[in-house]
Amino acid sequence: VEFTVWADDLFMSVPFLVTMAKATGRQQYLDDAVRQVQQFGKYLLNPQTGLYKHGWFSTTQQQSVAYWGRANGWVAWATAELLKALPAGHPAYKKIKRAFQQHMAALLPYQAPDGMWHQLLNRPGSYEETSCTAIFAYAMATGVQEGWLPQRFKASAIKAWEAVAAKIDSNGVVHGICQGTEIGDDEDFYLHRKTINNDPRGLGAVIMAGTAIAALQEQTLQH
Repeated sequence: VEFTVWADDLFMSVPFLVTMAKATGRQQYLDDAVRQVQQFGKYLLNPQTGLYKHGWFSTTQQQSVAYWGRANGWVAWATAELLKALPAGHPAYKKIKRAFQQHMAALLPYQAPDGMWHQLLNRPGSYEETSCTAIFAYAMATGVQEGWLPQRFKASAIKAWEAVAAKIDSNGVVHGICQGTEIGDDEDFYLHRKTINNDPRGLGAVIMAGTAIAALQEQTLQH
């Protein structure tokens, strides 16, 4: 649909803008990344739940129906990448950090007892999904390590990583990654999305989660 806002696009833009800022030394790229995070929040965040909808339609001026797991993952990952690059003295730093903290806190109640998050975050009957769980593990571990999140998030991050690691078989194949997904018109659409072994939409997240957890555990040992 023309002029649709997708949560996925935040991850496609912010890391690139951060990289451009580092490569060129030009502040404008960081400022644009800040603007992207804030504007995506304006259109996709539901303040009542603290979670992000998958999309927003200009034709109806309405958010889409679903709290898709990986959509929230893209927002979390993009925001973490921005925070790592944003100087603490930047005028928007505190607002971006607060948005990240509130999102992470909103996710905690939806983590399943085994450490996973679901394909639809607020639907415990939906299947447990590997890519969003890996991204949340990465975001929370990074948040604790960087001092953006309190230590209580460490247990959730480690539990999430252990659950993700259990989805990797002896041949290194990662299971339970939702296939590429457009914005569905109803929740049923998401409930029936297939999972694909080693789908690239989740492999990078799994690698990043593993390295973030390892760094967090090493930091703990050093202290």
